[in-house]
Amino acid sequence: MWRTWSKVARAAGLMATGVLLDFISSVPGASPQTESTAPGLVLPFGPGVGELLVIAAIVWLCMPIGEANEARVRRIVDRGQ
Repeated sequence: MWRTWSKVARAAGLMATGVLLDFISSVPGASPQTESTAPGLVLPFGPGVGELLVIAAIVWLCMPIGEANEARVRRIVDRGQ
């Protein structure tokens, strides 16, 4: 089941990247992109990644995890290897 969801997550990430590139008017295969494409690439792949990291850290800090849940997660991760 973990492998299936891992593949689904990868597919969703690739789809989101494709939608983002289409949204910022990126031309596939064009070596020099248009002037308007550069700012569109900088924001999501620059500060956007940092913002997601900060949000994930805040969520992780605010989410209590007990020893029972930690043991369950470790068991699942060990089984997947």
